Amino acid sequence: MKFRPIEFFRTFSALGVVWIHSWILFQNPSLSLGKIDFFKLISFVGNGVDFFFVISGFLMYLALQKKEFSLINYAYFVKKRFLRIAPLYYISILVYFLVFNFLQNQDISFKDVVIDALFLNNHFKVNIAYTFWSLAVEWLFYLIIPFLFIFKSRKKQIYTFLLICLVSIIRLYQVEASSKLFLTPDMPLPLFIEFGWGILMGMIITNDAWKLKFQVKQSWFNLLTGFGFLYFGRVMRLTELVENAGSYAIFLKVFSGPIMTFGFAYIMWMLIGSIGKFNGFVEHRFFQFMGRLSFGIYIWHVLILSIIPWTHLNAHLPTPIAMILTFVMVSALTTLLSWLTYELLEKRYFNSIHSNSNQRINS
Repeated sequence: MKFRPIEFFRTFSALGVVWIHSWILFQNPSLSLGKIDFFKLISFVGNGVDFFFVISGFLMYLALQKKEFSLINYAYFVKKRFLRIAPLYYISILVYFLVFNFLQNQDISFKDVVIDALFLNNHFKVNIAYTFWSLAVEWLFYLIIPFLFIFKSRKKQIYTFLLICLVSIIRLYQVEASSKLFLTPDMPLPLFIEFGWGILMGMIITNDAWKLKFQVKQSWFNLLTGFGFLYFGRVMRLTELVENAGSYAIFLKVFSGPIMTFGFAYIMWMLIGSIGKFNGFVEHRFFQFMGRLSFGIYIWHVLILSIIPWTHLNAHLPTPIAMILTFVMVSALTTLLSWLTYELLEKRYFNSIHSNSNQRINS
C-alpha cells in the first residue's frame, strides 16, 4: 500500500518544529491582529513531535501486522529501525559535539556523546541537541511495540492495546503531576497514546470491515472537525488556561496531548482512508520531496538556529517580522543540508534490501 499523503504530514510536522523553535528563539513574540495574537492562534503547528509519533505508530503497525511474532522477526525489525535512524543520528551527534564544543565553548563531554548514542538521553537528562529527546522516546517505542503482536488474535491485540492506553494515561497523569514529562526514564509509556492513534488507524485500515465502517470521507466538514479537536487539545495546554483552572489544571495537561493528536489522526485518516478533493494538494510533489527530507530537517534545524545569530535581525526589523524571516531562512538552509545528507546517507537505506519504500518510517 502506498500512502502518499504521509509525506504531507511529515512536512507539516517537521516545519512546525522549525516554526516553534524559531518562535522560542525570539522569546515568543506576539503578532496581534486586533485582539487576536496570530502566533498563539497557530501555535498548534509547533507540536510536530507529537504528530510524528502518530505517523510512526501508524507505519510501524503496518510494517509488523503481517508478521508472526518471533525473536528473529523482532531482532530484524529492531535492526531495520537502527539502520534507518543511526547513520544520520550518529553523524549529527558528532557534528553537534564539534560545533558546540569548539565554536560555542559549550562543555559537552564524550560521556554525553555515548549516552545520546545509546538512546539513553532521557534517563540521564542529557540531550546534546534539544530535539534528541524524542529520538530516544521513538527508539524505546521501537523496542516495545513488536510485543503487541505476541497475540495472533486481533481481538487480543485490541485488548492489549486498550490496556496499554489506560496505563499510558495513568503514567501521563503521574509524570504531569510531577512536571517531569520529558525526563521520566520509562518513556515512551506516558506518550504511548499518541503513538496509539496511529496504531488504531493501522488496525482499521488492515481490516476490510472496519475500514468501511469507520471510513471518514474527504470533506470540509471533516477537515474542520479534525482541526477542531486538534485546536481544542492545544488550547487546553495554554498557560493562561492552566493557571486559572485550579484543581482541574492537571486534567487539562493530561488530556491535551491525546485530544490534540486525535484531531491530527482524524485528519490523517480522512486523507489516507479515502480519495477526494484534497488529494491533489497533499500529494503535490513539493510535499513528497519535503517529506523525504523531514528526518533531516528535524535533526539539522537546531544547528542552523544555533550557529547564526538570528536575533541580530531585531536591530533592523520588528521582532515578529524578524522571527518570520528567520523561520523562512532556517527552513531553506535546513532543507538544503537535509537534501545533502539524504543523498549521502538516508538514500542508501531506502535503496537497500532492508527498506520497504512504500512503508517508510521517519523518526
